[in-house]
This record gives sequence, structure tokens and C-alpha cells, in this order.
Amino acid sequence: MVFDENKIKAKNVAISISGNSVIIKKISLPAMEKEELAESIVWEAKHNIPYPYEETNVDYAILRPPRGSEEKTLDILLVAAKKDKIANYSNVVHQARKNLMAIDVDVFALQNALEVNYPDLFQNRTVAIINIGANITNVVIVEKGTSQLFRDLSLGGFFCTENMRKELNVSFDDAEKMLKGIPVKDIPVEQVDEVVGLNIRDLLDEIDKTFSFFEAGEKKEKKIEHILLSGGLANLKHLPKAFEDKFKIRTEIFNPFTASNSTRISLILFIFRKSLLFSAWPSVWPPEKWKNNHDQNQLIKAGIQGPQGERRAPPAGAQGKEAAADR
Repeated sequence: MVFDENKIKAKNVAISISGNSVIIKKISLPAMEKEELAESIVWEAKHNIPYPYEETNVDYAILRPPRGSEEKTLDILLVAAKKDKIANYSNVVHQARKNLMAIDVDVFALQNALEVNYPDLFQNRTVAIINIGANITNVVIVEKGTSQLFRDLSLGGFFCTENMRKELNVSFDDAEKMLKGIPVKDIPVEQVDEVVGLNIRDLLDEIDKTFSFFEAGEKKEKKIEHILLSGGLANLKHLPKAFEDKFKIRTEIFNPFTASNSTRISLILFIFRKSLLFSAWPSVWPPEKWKNNHDQNQLIKAGIQGPQGERRAPPAGAQGKEAAADR
């Protein structure tokens, strides 16, 4: 229906997932040979993922430290997703008669879009992307081209709409209209603005906790220099200004189409290739190519060699040396 309504003729699609079934964790290991690393990753996965290893697809990549960093340890991004979650999303695509080309993680997809459309910010600044969806708000912080923190907050448009429904004693549909700025009979605009403001304050308080965690996470001083907002709730009136007033950081709406067509196409092709190598589940499509998690790790391990022999890292998110997702 979405494709028909918007006259989208493309058959090939890429999707992304997030939530409780997706685990991303940054771990540190001593330098070792490739064969040893693959075995260590399997052990680390079994001890760091809160689900049975056999019920998940697991992948990893070695992270590049930010430029100018003096880090000597080997930082590994460990990513896992439950197989049933992947199967559910895959089935929806098949039922829509579309071709599933790749499955990514929401925060990685956000960083890919940042790299394509804001290359200067991506390479030279510390940027926070806040994607405010219906049920989940994704937060990813990128420091000079490398993700340093990610978090999924159980807060979004549905939460705000439900609060407005209760506070203003209206139907859910009317609450949703008011959230979009559409007047509803007998409800003063001032009263609506007050309730919306309370919801924005709750969101800002949660974002503030995430920013504080990032800035206090390591010994060196860290500071977010730019904020980009995306997602349906990003269209709330005065939301960018509310962020600027709270954090004293320049804030704007994320524009995924700032790159020229030629630049966007070439970069998307590169990032799509990178996503296939480094997404958390290269075994998803087609699944018959992979026998088990161990074989998957062996193949991925062999596939992440860069053109000059270096190990290349994907767009990646992590909450810190010891923190995984706050689920």
C-alpha cells in the first residue's frame, strides 16, 4: 500500500531493525592472529549476549579509533540479532512481493546517511543524530567518522500521543492531529502547547542522560558539536530550538537528500557494499549460504580485509567500553 500510494516502482528494498532483539556491544581484546580472533569472538559472544547463541546471528568488526586517538587496544564491535526478529521482518517484505537486499541496524543506517549527506560533519566533528520514531528514539554519536555511542530509548511519537490523549481527555486520533499541529474543536491552542512542551521536556531529559554518559565515558574531554534530528516527531514545532536552548548546541533537521545525485549514487553503492560485509546478519539473505554462526564469522573475518590490507570498520555504535544497549 505504501509503495502504491507513493507510486514507488522499485522492487529491491533494504530495511533496518532495532529494539530489544538487537544487541550491540563494544569489547576490547589484545592483539592476536585472525584465527585466534575468530575463536575469541565466539567466546565473547556467548558471554556477552543475553540470548542463547544458537538463536542469534552474530557478526563483528574491528573499529578504527578516531583520528588523533592514542588508543592501543583492539576495540571490537560485536553485533547480534535474534533470528526470529530477522525472519519476521523478512516475511513482511516477501508478503509485499519485494526483493529483500539487505538488513541493517537503525543506528548504522543513520550513520550511513550522515556520511553520504554531511561528509564534512562526519569526518571532522562530533555529531549526535536523534531519530525520533513512533515507539523508539535512536541516538547515535559519531566522533570524526567513528561511532562512539548508541542507545535506543523507549520513547517516541506514540508515547507523546498517548500522554496528550490522557491529559486533554480526547480520542487518540484527535491527540495525533494536535501533535501534528492540526487544531481540534474546543481545545485551546495554549493548552495543547503546554502538554506538548511537557513531552518535549521528558524527551530532552532522556537525551541529556545519554549525552552525559558519552561526555563522561572516558578520561579525555568530549563534547558534542552538532545535533541532527530525524523521524516523524522531529517535525514538532520549535523542537530544534528546544534542543538548542537545552544543550547550547547547533541543531537542525536531518536532510537525507543534500548530496548531489552523482555523489549520492556512488557513496550509496560503496556504503551498500560495506553494509553487506559488516551488517550484523550477512547470513540473513540468502540464508542457505551460511551453515552456522561459526562459519559466518569465518567468512566475515576473511571479508573485511581492506584494499591496502588494513582492517576496515563499518559505521558502528557503542555505548562505551563496558556498556551495551540499555534494554
